[in-house]
Amino acid sequence: MRSQYVQIAILLAASHQLPAQSERTPEFDAASVKAHPAKGAGGTMMRETPGSLNYIGVPLMSVIARAYGVEGLQIVGPSWVYADPYDIKTAYPLGTPPAQMQLMLRGLLADRFHLTVHHETRQIPAFALSIEKRGIKMRVAESGPPSYRPTRDAVGTHVRGSITMPNLAAYLTYQAGAPVVDRTGLDGLYEIKLDFAPAQNPPTDGSESPSLFTALQEQLGLRLDSQKAPFDMIVIDHAEKFPTEN
Repeated sequence: MRSQYVQIAILLAASHQLPAQSERTPEFDAASVKAHPAKGAGGTMMRETPGSLNYIGVPLMSVIARAYGVEGLQIVGPSWVYADPYDIKTAYPLGTPPAQMQLMLRGLLADRFHLTVHHETRQIPAFALSIEKRGIKMRVAESGPPSYRPTRDAVGTHVRGSITMPNLAAYLTYQAGAPVVDRTGLDGLYEIKLDFAPAQNPPTDGSESPSLFTALQEQLGLRLDSQKAPFDMIVIDHAEKFPTEN
């Protein structure tokens, strides 16, 4: 599933209403929305190419997160939005700015799922990503776009490539099970080699891979500290489980 690696935004502004249906323009040239035929089967895909979106077997939570530029952990709603999968395909003009495409996606959600939401700032458990006292163990990467790939085998999870610290914080959000905030103060790209055993899926061959927290300290010179922080949450006021027909 796509992570599209968006940094979690921390907003200290007061809560305010922002109904999804108020942003119904611009619209997609064409759109198909339907329930995924086989719940829990066939895998999940979020593919975005110039001029089109192709989401297969994706929970509504992930689509809302994409539309509002937040992480899935920032969506508050009924349990089915995290579990029930949908297929969404759209077409739109080439060269459409990303912000405009997000408005199109919000409008589609309002039209087909009758989605309404509001923003709300909440104090929630989180982690702060910071530098270890002895300093970082990463080297600066050559300039260019971030390019990294997580893989998994019997030993654990392995992350290789060049990454920004906001990218890393976004990736670690799903590994740590809570939002991760970048407090490193590091700009630019860094080459990383990270090997760890996910807490939910330990290695199957009996090997002793380090935990995520230990691996970050020993391999990258970074640390995760538990804290509570204010986060911008997207609270679902209303959503219909069965989308309007195409």
